Amino acid sequence: MTMDGIGGKSGWSWIFIMEGLITLVAGIISPWLVHDWPDQKTRFLDPLEKRIVLARLKADTGLASQGSFNWKVVKRAVMDWKTWLFMLTYIGAAMPVYAQSIFTPTTIASLGKWTTPQSLLLSTPPYVFAFVTTMVTAYLSDRTGKRAIFLMFWSVMGVIGYILLITIPLSHPGALYFAVFLTIGSAAPCTATTIVFAAGNFGNHYKKAVSLGMMFSLGNSGGIVASQ
Repeated sequence: MTMDGIGGKSGWSWIFIMEGLITLVAGIISPWLVHDWPDQKTRFLDPLEKRIVLARLKADTGLASQGSFNWKVVKRAVMDWKTWLFMLTYIGAAMPVYAQSIFTPTTIASLGKWTTPQSLLLSTPPYVFAFVTTMVTAYLSDRTGKRAIFLMFWSVMGVIGYILLITIPLSHPGALYFAVFLTIGSAAPCTATTIVFAAGNFGNHYKKAVSLGMMFSLGNSGGIVASQ
């Protein structure tokens, strides 16, 4: 790594420092870039464009206005059974994503006499495949207006992939590598589809915000479980 030794730090540490700095800067300027609602201080939209955006929001999610915040809305979000169901669904989808990102290089390294850089390189194609499955699923899901059927399909594919990883011996590295493709390519669209599925099932703007926040909080904790 060309930055190895700069500032007395290893080259790999600079990757995280630079990524963290970009995230920090983006977080600082985000209040001036992200607007709460299309008709609130969105100077880059003219009146006609604002009406078009609001019409699309209403057609897509049923929301015609931002509404007003009150704690009763928060209580309704917490007490809604759909919130908790989507929390469980999301952690079920997100945890395999975290697990795969942590252990895929190790899994691939065990399939042959690969060096660390080679195993990292071989872990890239499954994520390219995951990008394709996610985009195709997003397109078909929006075209058909269906979410659950795609979640069920990819969940079954993921289970098949993990069964293959467990049962196929190391003497068949090609089959195991295929199983890695299947597991990663199944988990990615499940995560994205769950987010969209949940967002479309809460009518009030603030109730949706609370419910999605709870869902992301539990789902992202899947990284803690996956690392064990």
